[in-house]
Amino acid sequence: MTLTNESAIQPLARPELISDQTYESIRQLIISCQLQPGVPFVEADIARRLGISRSPLREAVRRLEEEGFIETQDGRRRVAPITAEKVLELYEFRCVLEKFAADRSEGLISLKDIERVSSKFDQLAAELDRRNVQPFNDADFEFHQLFIGRCGNRLIVGQLAKLESQLKRVMNFFGKRVGHTKLALQEHLEIVEAIRSPKPGALAKAVERHILAVGHRVSEFVREKQTGIAPD
Repeated sequence: MTLTNESAIQPLARPELISDQTYESIRQLIISCQLQPGVPFVEADIARRLGISRSPLREAVRRLEEEGFIETQDGRRRVAPITAEKVLELYEFRCVLEKFAADRSEGLISLKDIERVSSKFDQLAAELDRRNVQPFNDADFEFHQLFIGRCGNRLIVGQLAKLESQLKRVMNFFGKRVGHTKLALQEHLEIVEAIRSPKPGALAKAVERHILAVGHRVSEFVREKQTGIAPD
C-alpha cells in the first residue's frame, strides 16, 4: 500500500473501544490523503501497521464504507477515488442544503455576528498576499456556520456536518492554491454583503453562486489532474 508518509500509520494503544479508535485513525488518514484516493485498501497490511486484529478493523471498514471513504470494486477494497464527477455531485448536494439554510436564516443573523466574521477578512487577505492559505481554510467552515447554524432544521445541519469531512478530504487533495482561495474570500465578502442587503433572497443566491463556483474550480482541477495537465 502506498502512503505519502510511511510513518503516518502508528500502532494503536488498546483502549476498551479499540474499534472506535481504529475507525477514527483510518478515517483521519483518508481525510488527510495520507491514504491516497484510489489506492488498494489491504486489511492485513493495515491491521499489521496498527497493531490490531482483523475483528475491530472489519467494524471500522464497515463504517467507512457507509460514509463513502472506502469502496469495493471487483471484489477488492480501495480508498474511494476522487473524480471530477464526484466532486461536482458533492458540491451540488452541498449547494442544495446550504442554499436552503441561507434562505431560512435570512434576517436572523445579528450585526454582532456579521462583524465577528467580517473583522477577520483583512487579516485573511493579508495572509493570502503572503501566499498563506491556511488561515482562510481554518476559518472557512466557521464562516458557513453563520447561516447554517440559524436555519432551524436539525436534519440539514446534521447532513452538512457529515459532508464536512468529505469536503475536507477533497480540499486536502486539491491542495493550497492561492488564486482559488482569493476568489473564495471575495465570494465570502459578497455573502456578507448579501446578509446586509434588504433584498429578499439575496443571501441564498450569493451562497449558491459561491458553492457552485468552488465546485466547478475544484472539479476542473481534478479533471486536469486526471489527465496529467494540472499545475503543481
